[in-house]
Amino acid sequence: MNHFSRMQKRILFAIIALVVLVGCSRPDLNDPTSFYTLTTSFGEVWANSKFNALFVLPITYVINYVIEVLGWGTIAGIGIATILVNLITMPLMLNSQKGSSKMQLLQPQINKIEKKYEGRTDQQSMMMKSQETQRLYKDNDIKMFSTLMGSFIPLPLLMAMLSAVYYTSSLWHSESTPRLFLGANLSEKPFDGFRAGPNGWIFIVIIILMMGSQYISMKLPQFLNKRRMEKERSFKAYDKAQVPKDPMGGMANMMIVMMIFIAATTPTTMSIYYIFSSLMAIVRTYLGDVIIGREREKANRGR
Repeated sequence: MNHFSRMQKRILFAIIALVVLVGCSRPDLNDPTSFYTLTTSFGEVWANSKFNALFVLPITYVINYVIEVLGWGTIAGIGIATILVNLITMPLMLNSQKGSSKMQLLQPQINKIEKKYEGRTDQQSMMMKSQETQRLYKDNDIKMFSTLMGSFIPLPLLMAMLSAVYYTSSLWHSESTPRLFLGANLSEKPFDGFRAGPNGWIFIVIIILMMGSQYISMKLPQFLNKRRMEKERSFKAYDKAQVPKDPMGGMANMMIVMMIFIAATTPTTMSIYYIFSSLMAIVRTYLGDVIIGREREKANRGR
């Protein structure tokens, strides 16, 4: 069973704290002027919040445009904004995925280094261990910063989208375009919407789709990495002994729990964001796996 590391727990608490803070700083529902519209200026938002001006305002503009100008509805507005954001960050995420895959394949060699210096805590041994590990990363073109970047990018995006859900005027004060989907107000929290009307089943369906897509998107990288390791090393008995359980397994489970918490305590539009974001993650993961496979084949032919 995977246990959360101290860093994972800190990340979880930080995310929950940020969600609470964002929820507390939401605009006044009775004051339409506190929401972001298509005419809200960058300078006006910048004066109050640099983060909102750089990240939240562009997202609200896309959602407002799709709903109010194109008239495509709430789901399309959230979906298109999510897809655009994911396309912008895709190069960084793909680069991170490639680095993570390389590290998985190098795990037996990393474990050899760990075994070599096991029990040696003097400064010289620790320095030599670090140098050997860094040399291994350098020889295999692994850049730790870009590899770890993929773990941190989703956090500001999550906060930006959560704020956008609260600040987008068309999601709360739309006169010309209905904010309902099959009679359900998606600005309500899932459980509130479920109890509110005859079409409460819509909220249950959205939650189920969100949880399912999140689970697949988080478990798919582990499955593809294991398949690649089986293909490239045939998973010999030595490799099985050397490759530990996926260290990100606990993190993935933690993220799923966190998503359920956020989905239950925020407007249903956030669950729609999770669905589209998960679908984009699945596409990105498969695309990255294809790219990694081609690069590995090219490298093997060059040897």
